[in-house]
Amino acid sequence: MSTEIRWSSDVNLRQHWRSWDGEVMVYHRGSGCTLCLNALAARALEILAEKAMTRAELMKMLQVGSEPGPGAQEIDALLRQFDDLGLVAPST
Repeated sequence: MSTEIRWSSDVNLRQHWRSWDGEVMVYHRGSGCTLCLNALAARALEILAEKAMTRAELMKMLQVGSEPGPGAQEIDALLRQFDDLGLVAPST
């Protein structure tokens, strides 16, 4: 997956977003599906709803303190899943 692609998420996705006990459920109107997201996936979607980013930029934003964040392969897999589900799209 190219690191040059800028990815964004629909800002309206948060309207159909509920969280409790560390889990996030989101209803995606486009597919009619309700999805359960882990903390990493939820944070990534929140970030991409605020601003379109490349994989490298997203990796940096997901880093917590001095702890290393998720690796490139993990972010690529996450972006592929999001793209397949219609939760993110390449932005121009």
